[in-house]
Order: sequence, then C-alpha cells, then structure tokens
Amino acid sequence: MKTTASRVREHISGLLSEFTPAEVTRDLELPHGGVVRDVLKDMALRGEVKRMESGRYRYLGFQPAWGARRSIKPRMYRAMHVKRAFTAADIAMLADAGMNFTSKVIRQLLDEDDIERVGKKRNRNNQPIWIYRVRHLDRFYQKYVAAQRSGKEGGS
Repeated sequence: MKTTASRVREHISGLLSEFTPAEVTRDLELPHGGVVRDVLKDMALRGEVKRMESGRYRYLGFQPAWGARRSIKPRMYRAMHVKRAFTAADIAMLADAGMNFTSKVIRQLLDEDDIERVGKKRNRNNQPIWIYRVRHLDRFYQKYVAAQRSGKEGGS
C-alpha cells in the first residue's frame, strides 16, 4: 500500500502545469485537502515542489537523499577524533546527525573496541548519559578518518 506522499508525488509528477492542493485531493479522491496541503509543504521544504503563488504549486522533481548518511559518517569520525572524549549528543550536534544514527555508529565502534565508555554524567533532565573516549587516537585516525579521505570505508 502506497503512502499518501508517494501517491501525491506520483500524481503531480505527471502534471504539466501548476496545481492546487484541492485539485490533487479531488483527483486522488481523498477525504479532505489538509493532508495534501501538509504533504506539499514537506515537499516544498525538500525542494520537490515550488510554491508559485498562494495555493498554487509546480512539481520540480524528486531526488532521494539515500546517500546522505555517507556524508555524515566521516564528519562523525572526525568529530570523535578531534574531541577525544564525547557524548552521543556532542557528536550528533557536531556532525549534524540524528541521535538514532549517532547511537548506532557509537554501538558499532564499541563492538569493534575502537571507543570505550569512560564515565557518566547527567543531562538537563537529570538522566545519566555515557561519556565515550577514543581508545587509540592514531589507530582510530588511520582506520576511520584517513580511510574516509582516501575513499575507503573504514571499519564497516
């Protein structure tokens, strides 16, 4: 079953002229226009559609960013190497990554014994969070940072 966004994308990609959310709602036989309006707002933020005037849009094209993680990991590795001791939130902020993805990468590095837990501290909500440290800076640099620069995927 297709999502509403994929149905809207499929429909508007075939349109040759500008369209309104009401037209798309009617064409897709959806119950009300609020859903389509929200989908179009999201698409406008991603650059898939352009708002031409009040309530009218034009489809520009869809280019999925599946490789976005590829550009995040090198920034994460570099931030870990430079900071030496860090929390997951520090790395997420520095690398402009999501916390879930950052936690996943940290778990992988823990499993490979490239980083270690060195303590805990409390966040604003008084919840404990782990502090991590790169075990061997030179090895970490060679395995992850330098490997990323040369185009090889280190440690995966």
